[in-house]
Amino acid sequence: MVNAGAQHTISRRRRSEAFVFALLFALPLGCGGSSTAHRYVSPNLPPMDREAPLVGVTLPTPVVEATPKNEPMDGGRAEPVHVDKEPGNSAGPCPPPNEAIRRLLANAMEMEKKTTDPGPHRAIAEAVRMRLDELYQHGCFRHLDDDDLLKAVAEIAEDPETFINLVGFQRFSETDIWSYYGTYLAGAVAHYRWHEGMIRTSELVTGERGDMQKQLMVLSGKIAKLPSYPDPVLVIANTHPWISSCWRDMRIRVLAPSGDPIHPKILLNKPLSGYWCTGITTEVKGDRISFDYDSWAGPWNSWNIQRPYSLTYQYMNGALVERFGFPKLIQNLPEDWIMRDWKLSQEATVESERDRLQPIHEQLHTAIGARDGNYDRSKNAEYSQEMFPVSDTERRIALYCAIRDTNNPCKHWPKPVDFFIEQRGEHWYVKDILARK
Repeated sequence: MVNAGAQHTISRRRRSEAFVFALLFALPLGCGGSSTAHRYVSPNLPPMDREAPLVGVTLPTPVVEATPKNEPMDGGRAEPVHVDKEPGNSAGPCPPPNEAIRRLLANAMEMEKKTTDPGPHRAIAEAVRMRLDELYQHGCFRHLDDDDLLKAVAEIAEDPETFINLVGFQRFSETDIWSYYGTYLAGAVAHYRWHEGMIRTSELVTGERGDMQKQLMVLSGKIAKLPSYPDPVLVIANTHPWISSCWRDMRIRVLAPSGDPIHPKILLNKPLSGYWCTGITTEVKGDRISFDYDSWAGPWNSWNIQRPYSLTYQYMNGALVERFGFPKLIQNLPEDWIMRDWKLSQEATVESERDRLQPIHEQLHTAIGARDGNYDRSKNAEYSQEMFPVSDTERRIALYCAIRDTNNPCKHWPKPVDFFIEQRGEHWYVKDILARK
């Protein structure tokens, strides 16, 4: 259920991304792995009976057992190194789903209509895992693309075609699968892995019990492998399904296996406020993860109510550390350089000029009200800018501010300020800043 905005290409492979937005825009709008030290034991599920009264389903926390270490035993010999069982390799058609899986799914989908408790979504994710395990144990998954894998899993539903519109799959590798389930009201995201002879759940994300603002509506999701982190991680951006406006609270997260799928290790959990209708896209390059999204425009974008931003994090020293998110449009670089703290803005400054430009950043950062959060676009000020070519790799961007009623210069910005930016590699950097005489 990733947003199908201009930055996304919708395909059948990402059917679940498009489905929810087809629903939404039909409504009125106001605008464990091989390197972990644990293995996962499948939870014992309550029996599912179609005739039984509907009760809440809450999956128990999986039992975590330590993987035996390759250490010498009493006899002085090391334990044999564990060799993981390979998935099946049958070339024949996929087996029909077990009837117990079908009952589990049917009851869970019925119960999700009656409660905001995460139990039904956890049970649906478990039914999907069980079906994936059947396909991997058999081996037919090897000749299925993502669309065909989705069809094979959807056989567990009473109405496979409807279920296909609620579920999405994307394989990161042969042994790692990203899966999404959801209606426009709520959903769940799971990262499944083949590990120690079966498909297991590494991370499972659902909404929380309560009102709609606690439910999960996914805007972007993927599995990523950071070179400096031992396991693949789940990268997810979400909002809640209250469909009254495109402006809404959002959240970005990076989650890693912990041995307990319902309580994964949290590498990043950051709330945002922005324009969710254009979605959030994620990009992973090496140890860096970037989230691109739209939010309120800053001072020098006053002609437009929103503009794109980029938040970038790098895994280093055991944590995801925020880095300067370079804007996609170079004319937004001076604004971001001014509005962000120096610890980030220095990364967008030519290294040899950082000491000289730090006090200038402090002066401009304070003048615009970024330090104390007092910038208010409703003030009687008109911000504008112009960009001029200097060379193939250099630009001059002039920033102005005038009082709307009188066209006199703003008191806090009495003269135009010229930013000189320079292209180095794939990014542009601030090289010099001069106030007009």
